Amino acid sequence: MVNLPQKRFLHIALTACLALTAVFAENFIVTHLEHECIGESCPICSQIEIAQRLLEKLGRIGVAAFFAFYAIDYTKLLAKRSEGFFLPLTTPVSLKIKINS
Repeated sequence: MVNLPQKRFLHIALTACLALTAVFAENFIVTHLEHECIGESCPICSQIEIAQRLLEKLGRIGVAAFFAFYAIDYTKLLAKRSEGFFLPLTTPVSLKIKINS
């Protein structure tokens, strides 16, 4: 089982990879939009189409996956924190304090 700091690092790394993929795909499209096309079987045009499809899929799937990862992770984290907020973790009995009054 992966502990919380490792999960958090994996979520951040995955999010960074998705973001960098989108940035590099967009950069490729912008820099190669005005290329010298050789016709129907132009490799640059096919790469531009692949990058556009990738951005479309990242827009649909990437955002949903991002929110799903964080919603699950933070729901568990909030559940753990709320236990201590609503119920005291230490009581006089658990601390074995003798009250002489």
